[in-house]
Amino acid sequence: MGESKAWLDYDLYGNGTEVVLLHGFLESPSIWNSFIEASKSHFKLINIRLPNHDPLESKYFPADLDTQAEQLHYTLNQIGIHSPVLIGHSLGGYLALEYIKKYFPHTSGLALVNSTCFADDKEKKKQRNRAIRLMESHPKMFIQMAIKNLFKSNHHSIYQDTITHLIQEAQKLPIPAVQASLIAMRDRKSSCEFLKNYTKKKLLLSGKEDPLIPSSHSETMATHIKTLILESGHMSWLEDSESMVQALIRFLE
Repeated sequence: MGESKAWLDYDLYGNGTEVVLLHGFLESPSIWNSFIEASKSHFKLINIRLPNHDPLESKYFPADLDTQAEQLHYTLNQIGIHSPVLIGHSLGGYLALEYIKKYFPHTSGLALVNSTCFADDKEKKKQRNRAIRLMESHPKMFIQMAIKNLFKSNHHSIYQDTITHLIQEAQKLPIPAVQASLIAMRDRKSSCEFLKNYTKKKLLLSGKEDPLIPSSHSETMATHIKTLILESGHMSWLEDSESMVQALIRFLE
């Protein structure tokens, strides 16, 4: 068995339409708890722990989305999931797009939450490189800063407990694992043309005040994917959880 066929950790819930849930960078599968609770009686949910996000992993850190998509496909095959709808938050959306490009016949639809089909531009690549170096020299500082930057500054006090928990959990990840995720995001190719031509059901949930996804990205994507604007920043699963959950359930039904 090749390394790219390593199992990904997952949890299964419910029965019905197959739905794969993919969390974002420095997050965990727990971000989907509200959605799972509201929808597990209607759908079969496969909640995946993304590559490079297992604190117990110590040796294999795939630094490209193509290999990560292979890991995901291998895992889904092993548990008998053959044509799911993929829902991805942020980095999870990047992986979902890569998976669908690679395994189009094995999918039924796509929902992107606070994510984009665009590749990193030159300035963003520079930021990723600085982050990779900072993760080497000051990992705790980088993780604290990275997670706080996912939230609008006026939300730091509102969601202080959740932010603290996210930081504590992310600081358990191996340094090479976090760096591998940064490299995978930096080096990903644009998926916009593919998304435009994707003929199966698709949805974008965009945060009205998302500090990480440029509004120009969401506006361009809205021309070729149904788009709903949520009253949130980048963390819609927390900042506008009820609207996100209901929008995804309607999309799946």
